[in-house]
Amino acid sequence: MNINVKVRRRKDPGLVEIDEGDGNPVLYTRVWMGIVPPKGLEAGYCAVVGELFDDDPRQKPRPKILLDEGQSLDPKDFPKETVEKYRDLFYTDIGDPLQGEDVISATKASNPTLHDLRGAAVALKDLYKVEMGIALPSEPPFTAFLRATEGLCIYDDVIDPAQYQSWFPTFASIDDRMAIMDEVPMGEDEEYGRQLVETLLARNELHVNEHCKLFQNSHLAHPIRAVGLVCAAMQVWDWSYMIRDVQVSDGYEEIVSDEEIEEARIETAEEDAVRMWQAGLNPGFSKMEEKNLNNYLSGR
Repeated sequence: MNINVKVRRRKDPGLVEIDEGDGNPVLYTRVWMGIVPPKGLEAGYCAVVGELFDDDPRQKPRPKILLDEGQSLDPKDFPKETVEKYRDLFYTDIGDPLQGEDVISATKASNPTLHDLRGAAVALKDLYKVEMGIALPSEPPFTAFLRATEGLCIYDDVIDPAQYQSWFPTFASIDDRMAIMDEVPMGEDEEYGRQLVETLLARNELHVNEHCKLFQNSHLAHPIRAVGLVCAAMQVWDWSYMIRDVQVSDGYEEIVSDEEIEEARIETAEEDAVRMWQAGLNPGFSKMEEKNLNNYLSGR
């Protein structure tokens, strides 16, 4: 997991700029996550896939990149101080000292569970600001599990963000929430997904980041399954028309101060109050304010 990634989201139409830590930001049309549950002896897996923005308005396939992946949080990916602070997310203690057994600390990454997958998905969502997750159509309990995952799809508004910061090492904002889509075209056809991934790799239309070792493990089926889900979804839900609307300008949201936000709020409230008064409702104006407003409107 690349925790050094820097992500900026544009608006209109929402391109995603990603700097993977090398100082060379790349634009993507969309960045989605594919997630599959554990099955048999194989742990669950989540993959972050981005579709490259090529500034070509034609309706055509665009290269995709497997940006990152995870089954659990791995202490090798995080600074030592982070691992120590959130130790229970990375390690589990095996052995009962009350029974005279030695206690051994084992990494959760060595044998990931469903809850460990949940932690990896939350971290990848935070790091890459993923807004859409793709799940299997045939696994409604797993989809419900994801949608109920705090830090992934939901946050409790009564909990202070500082508390979430103490729970999640990658937490950025309670506004960063991911939707889950499980109605994926051909999503139930595992063989189709595998063939699609192999075809895209052969055509050089799918690239895999070097640190994505799980995907490169030919003995694992879930990485192919998760990446195939995202690629199939991107293939059907075309983005060409959105690309045609891209402006040449920077596209970043303007950075405004708290004072400017408050001034805009007050101005909007004043405009709403005038509209209410014109409609015959009483927004709380004094007699003097009504007189001044009448004089202003009659002189326009």
